[in-house]
Amino acid sequence: MVIRTLKNVVAAVGAAWIAQMLHLNFATAASVIAMLSLLDTQKQTFSVAWKRFYTAIIGLVISLAAFNLFGYNIISLGIFLLVFVPVATRLKAKEGIVVNTVIATHYLSYGVMTMPNVLNEMMLLGIGIGVGILLNLHMPSLEPDLIEAQQDIEQSMKQFFLNMSEKLIQMDRNAGSDFESFKALERRIKKAKKKASKAQENFIFSKHQDYVAYFQMRLDQFYWMLYMQKHFERIFVTQREAKAMGEFIHKAAHQFTPTNDASFLLIELAALREDFMKKELPKDLLIFENYASLFQLMNDLEIFLELKVKYLEDDLMPV
Repeated sequence: MVIRTLKNVVAAVGAAWIAQMLHLNFATAASVIAMLSLLDTQKQTFSVAWKRFYTAIIGLVISLAAFNLFGYNIISLGIFLLVFVPVATRLKAKEGIVVNTVIATHYLSYGVMTMPNVLNEMMLLGIGIGVGILLNLHMPSLEPDLIEAQQDIEQSMKQFFLNMSEKLIQMDRNAGSDFESFKALERRIKKAKKKASKAQENFIFSKHQDYVAYFQMRLDQFYWMLYMQKHFERIFVTQREAKAMGEFIHKAAHQFTPTNDASFLLIELAALREDFMKKELPKDLLIFENYASLFQLMNDLEIFLELKVKYLEDDLMPV
C-alpha cells in the first residue's frame, strides 16, 4: 500500500512537471493519465497502454469529424461519445474511454483542432503513459512469499502422509479425517496459485519462475488426497499388506520437495501391487472389501505420484 501510494504521488507530480517543462497546455492532465496507468502488474500496464494509444488515434478521427461537422459545443462532445464509446467497447478497449474523453474536452476548449493542439494532446498522453510504465517497471518481488507458501503446503501434505502411514502400520481404527484441515489446505494452495499468477504478470521482461504450474500440480494432487483419505478410512484389518502400504507411504512422505522425481516411487508402488496380487483373495466379505479399498488407495496414490512426474517432464519446475 505504501509503495502504491508513493508511485501515485511520483507519477502525478512527475508527469505534470515534465508537461510543464515542455510548456504543454493542460499539463495537469498528464498527472491523471499517469496515475490511471499505474496498474497492478506490468502485463496489465503494457496492455492498457497499448489500448489507450490506438484508441487515441480513433478518438482523434472521431473528434475531428464531430467538431468540424457540428461545431465546437457540448452537443458535438455528446456526438463524439455516442460514436467513440461503442467503438472502444466493441474493440474491448474500455480503458481508453476516460482518457480520450478528457482529450476531447480539451479540443472543445481550444475551439479548433490544429496540428499544434493535436500534438499537445498526444504528448500529454505519451508523457502520462510513459511515466506510468517507467514506474511500474519496478515491482516488489513476491518470490519469498511463494517459497514460503511452497514449503508450508509441502509440509502439510507430508504430515497428511505421515499420519496415514502411522495409522496403517498401527491399524488405528480412529482414522477420521479432519475436514477443516483439508479445506484450509485447499484455500492455501488456491491463494498461493493466485499470488503466483500475479507474480508471473509482474515480470514480463524477465524469466520468472513458473510457480503457477507448481501450485496447480499441488492442487490436483490435493484432490486425489481426498480420494486417498476416503479409501484409507475403510482399511482396518490386521494384514501385512496394510503395514507394507503404510511403510511405503511413510517413505513417500519424505519426498515432498519441488525437485524430487517421483518416478522411482511409481516403480516401487508397481512392485508392491504385484506382490499383493500374488496372494490368494480372501473369502471373508469384510476382509475382501478392505482389500478392495487398499487397492483403490494404491490407485489414488499412483495418480498422485504421476501428477508430479508429469509436472517435472513438462520442465515447469521452480528452482
